[in-house]
Order: sequence, then C-alpha cells, then structure tokens
Amino acid sequence: MEVSVSFKILTLVIVLALTGCASTQLPDYTGQDAGTIVLTSIVGKGSQRDGTYHIAIRDAANHKAYKTFSYSSGNIFSGKEPDFSNTEGIGFVHITSLKPGKYEVYKWSAVGNNWNIKSEEYSISQFDIEAGKSTYVGAFVFKPSIGKNLFGMRIVAGYDLMPSPNAERDIN
Repeated sequence: MEVSVSFKILTLVIVLALTGCASTQLPDYTGQDAGTIVLTSIVGKGSQRDGTYHIAIRDAANHKAYKTFSYSSGNIFSGKEPDFSNTEGIGFVHITSLKPGKYEVYKWSAVGNNWNIKSEEYSISQFDIEAGKSTYVGAFVFKPSIGKNLFGMRIVAGYDLMPSPNAERDIN
C-alpha cells in the first residue's frame, strides 16, 4: 500500500505538535535523602485568565534547570481550580521533592493565545534543600501592568514577578 505525501506531512505535523507539548522536566526526586519544597504562584488581579504562568527553578551551583511550576487557567485539559483566592489574585500551591542542595528560582514566563512575556534569567530567590525537611520557598505574584491599546481600551501591557510570602496561608 502506498502512503500519500499529504498523509506523511500530516503525520509529521502531528508528531511535531505532540513533541512540542512534551515535558523535559526531571521527575520528582525519590531518593531516601529527598527534601520537599513548597512554592506558591499567584495570578494577580487584572491578569489574563486564559494564560499559562510558569516559574522555573534550577541547581544554583551548575545552573542545570530542574523544574518548572505551571498553572494554566484557560486550558480545558490541564486547568485546575485555584488553591485560594484573595485580594492579590488566585493562588496555586506547588509541592515537589528535590535532592538536597542549593537551588534558585531563576526565570518566569506568562504566555497567552497572542502574547508571550518572559523574564531574563536571574536569581530571584535562592534556597537550600535538606534531607527529610520541608522548605517554604515563598509566594510569587504575576502582577500585571495595565496599558491602553490603539482604541483606548485597557489591556495587560506586561508583568512583573513580585515576592509575596505568606507561609501560614500556603502551608496550611
């Protein structure tokens, strides 16, 4: 049976699309010496509700990317209900296990259907993971800055990632 060129192209497009959605993250560390982190992301009031928001951590010594914490409110396949809602926005508490060592939050991004805002790589926050202990990294708010489009309508013009720790709220 001969396969048509259009079928081959369609198959290639589907494979590439699925590969683009694949995660390159390392799985949670499961060694006996694992430590746990708690990190909260908050989609600030006035943010785009259809966006996907990411905060990435890496090994502070060798700068090897380790994990990205994401929230996608508008995605019908992976969207989830927030862990809390308050005057800052809606929050999501992320928990994962890591190998003992020094890590850092080093970049973030906010992505939507027709917009994409990324930080430069920089160390926002460093933290140590100790065997058998939990570490509260903090809470970070994706705070929108509001501008106006050509028609004078208010729109999100950009984002800043602002620390906003609240361990009592995030750990309970």
